[in-house]
Amino acid sequence: GLMTGLPEFDAGMFPEYLSDYTMSGQMLKGVNVGYDVGFAKVGVTYGNTEYVSGYDDVTTYKSYSARVALKPIANQNIGFVYYGYSPARKLLDKNDFFKSEDLSLPSFRNPVHIISTVYTGKISDYVQLDGEFAFSNEQGQSYEAASQVSFNEKAAYNIHLTGNIPNTPLSIDAAYEHAGKSFENSTLPVLMSGTQSVVINGSGALFHSRLAFSVNYNHLLQNSLLTTGHNTQWGFD
Repeated sequence: GLMTGLPEFDAGMFPEYLSDYTMSGQMLKGVNVGYDVGFAKVGVTYGNTEYVSGYDDVTTYKSYSARVALKPIANQNIGFVYYGYSPARKLLDKNDFFKSEDLSLPSFRNPVHIISTVYTGKISDYVQLDGEFAFSNEQGQSYEAASQVSFNEKAAYNIHLTGNIPNTPLSIDAAYEHAGKSFENSTLPVLMSGTQSVVINGSGALFHSRLAFSVNYNHLLQNSLLTTGHNTQWGFD
């Protein structure tokens, strides 16, 4: 029947995760519906998200998304996400009769559209690979302004590899992430535009597991319009 294919339904206020660069665990006040169509799981979300700035200003966005997650093929998983948001326009702000109601509609003023592809796969018995590629576009930009921004500056992507070195007790966890200076998603919990990061962790055990060790390397590079900064850390355990 119809309801047997409805694996997801949430309504109210709840955290929602679609991908790292779209809906990434933000609190959503709205509705989320998912449905199994056989070859894939599809779903939509709609509601309010809020961003609190360092100055305690609260900005409310209307956010909406659609997603398709294809069924696994040979341990390979791929999905597609569309995510959009725009500042909410409050209705009946100054009408005392409705002052207890939180009514708003999308303003559709300079909406931001994000298209993302997510991937998870088992490359071999020893290696697992995860990644995402996303592209953002602000509809309100003029053609002249948009043409000055390269595709890479509007993109954000990451790749994450975990695995074991065959015939050894050693394991590696490595990740690379890039977010272009013009990649925009103001609803994310952490704004990451203009950053690149490399994280490498190695761990293992020696002497018949009597000695466990790990080595960590982190490098973060951040670019703004005027400055560039970086930070590198090593850790040993």
